[in-house]
Amino acid sequence: MVQIHFLIPYFFKKYKELKNLHGFFYIALFNSENGKCLIDFKDLTFSKTVYDFDYNKILSDQGISYDDMDDNEEVLNFKIELEDLGHSFVFTFVKVEKYYLMVVTDSVYSKLIPLLEKSIIEFAQEIDFKEEPHEGNLIEDEDLGDKIISIAIENFSRNFSEYLFPDFLIPERKNDFIKQGEEQESKQDLNEFLKSKGISENIFEKIDGTWSIEEFSEEMNIDLNEIHEEFFNMWVNNLIYFRFRYHDWDIFEQTENAKIYLEDGTTENLLLINKYNSAKIIKILQIIDSGTSFKKLNDQDSITKIKLERYITELVYRKIIQKRKVLPTIKHISEDLIPLLTLQGFNKKDFKLLEELEENFRDEKDLCEVALKIQIDPKKIRDIFKKVETAISVMN
Repeated sequence: MVQIHFLIPYFFKKYKELKNLHGFFYIALFNSENGKCLIDFKDLTFSKTVYDFDYNKILSDQGISYDDMDDNEEVLNFKIELEDLGHSFVFTFVKVEKYYLMVVTDSVYSKLIPLLEKSIIEFAQEIDFKEEPHEGNLIEDEDLGDKIISIAIENFSRNFSEYLFPDFLIPERKNDFIKQGEEQESKQDLNEFLKSKGISENIFEKIDGTWSIEEFSEEMNIDLNEIHEEFFNMWVNNLIYFRFRYHDWDIFEQTENAKIYLEDGTTENLLLINKYNSAKIIKILQIIDSGTSFKKLNDQDSITKIKLERYITELVYRKIIQKRKVLPTIKHISEDLIPLLTLQGFNKKDFKLLEELEENFRDEKDLCEVALKIQIDPKKIRDIFKKVETAISVMN
């Protein structure tokens, strides 16, 4: 296997937004004979917020095309890192006889190349099977296009979901925020759309912002792989996004957008009040002000936790408030602390995780950013830190 590695400086107008990206940005499947894009999935950040980057244009601007792969039979994959001011995009390509797969990620993942190779080989086999003559007739081009989409969604979900959205994330329905009301006509349109995309109406209807992906699997007694496939399908069709669970330590603060929503009688102010038939969401926005913890908000007697989470999710989604970053610091753990941590229940996995956390929090990094990167629930990371802090206080 030959690998070619390029390091190319590249500047983006949206640099500030890049710091919030994570994981896969783009997946595209091409016909290796003519370079035609058969299917692509854009903006694969976990929250599915739209970022307007043309990754194929980035390549063409650098003089890189599908011919580079078609002309070199020995190249099975190569990576291109595009660096702006401190951030990198990593392009990875894997080719089989008829197809090649291009994936753009935020960094190099050690397990990615074998997964890509497995994915493209499986895809080629599945497509070849679908293209075989049945009763003397080939599948029509339109039907084959639908089959390509269906197979790609199933394939990518099966192979890449662990990088796209960890099981501790909570899915949220986008139509809960975009659509005002549940009119019969809009519900029929939505059900028709779900049916056309092969999405389970039952699972979609049960998304209410309270269950994590893992909890969905447990509560509905559905295999986790099947749940991932369903959510991936909804996600790439822009029906859902994902958020972290809210914890007592989370601090929320108003953004500049809050002002117009706080003014009595404005269109924005009335939109929130009318949607929930209550001014409580405005009251919560007022309490949040320049910074308030989830615990303090949850202690309000006049609102339930479920309703509070709904309000916060609405305000975050509309960028009226934002969650303040948590920037933990961790020093190298001395051998003297090992017995104390063991007494607190640390096992081999915990010590291995602690080493990983020490590496990832060496620079100032947000807790959620690291949680996504290493696929560990933020609460587990916080618990690890608390045990370390306790052990250090005992030593002192």
